[in-house]
Amino acid sequence: MSDTEVTAIETYGLDHSVGHYRLARVLKPQTAFAVDLPIRIQLDWDQLTDLVL
Repeated sequence: MSDTEVTAIETYGLDHSVGHYRLARVLKPQTAFAVDLPIRIQLDWDQLTDLVL
């Protein structure tokens, strides 16, 4: 694994009852996935690897 490889993506949602963000979901490597909240996005996991910093 290289330093630029994406191994997971964490998504957070605002918990209005306590007034801060909480972990909602951890996404692991897949070919493609979608996140519905707070807005719907689709990402291709393969395009997230080998990023140049």
